[in-house]
Amino acid sequence: MKNINPKAIRWYQESDEQQKLPSVTSVLQLLPDDPYIQKWKESLTEEAYLAYMNKIFERGDIIHKLCENHFNGVYEPITLVPEYQPYITGFHRFLALHGANITPYHTEYALYSAELGIAGRLDFLCEWDTQFTLVDWKTSASARIPPSMVEKYRAQTAFYVKIWNVTHDRKITQAVIVPLTAANKKGL
Repeated sequence: MKNINPKAIRWYQESDEQQKLPSVTSVLQLLPDDPYIQKWKESLTEEAYLAYMNKIFERGDIIHKLCENHFNGVYEPITLVPEYQPYITGFHRFLALHGANITPYHTEYALYSAELGIAGRLDFLCEWDTQFTLVDWKTSASARIPPSMVEKYRAQTAFYVKIWNVTHDRKITQAVIVPLTAANKKGL
């Protein structure tokens, strides 16, 4: 499945003959922000906001790639900057607490449902204890996640579970959002 338009709403299309489907995260971006986040956005120039978001996307891509590589047994050099260390530490903390109870199934798995009219890419699918589990990595730098973001995270994982369960025989029975940051020491 290819990503059609990475600079705006992301659209996915399995083949040129298939319909384009919007990504789950793009659809969720249409929901309103908390007032203080909206005020912060309005305080920035468009250039400053885009530069900030590019930095966040880059960080997320790199940390997600490290998680993916770990569970796939791939060891390739990735350029890291010191500010990524708390996220790597968060991932190591997650592994120390839960790694022995996890059997990997898929990482960075593209999924879509023409029936539901939506597509996306789940971070990690595994057997966690006895539950078939969707794990969604989050790399927020903040210890305080606004209620609107928590709801977006829940909606995102719910969409992924629904798409998977509609398109696969084996059903996801648990979804877990894992913050990979030193700011949130409690974990899950």
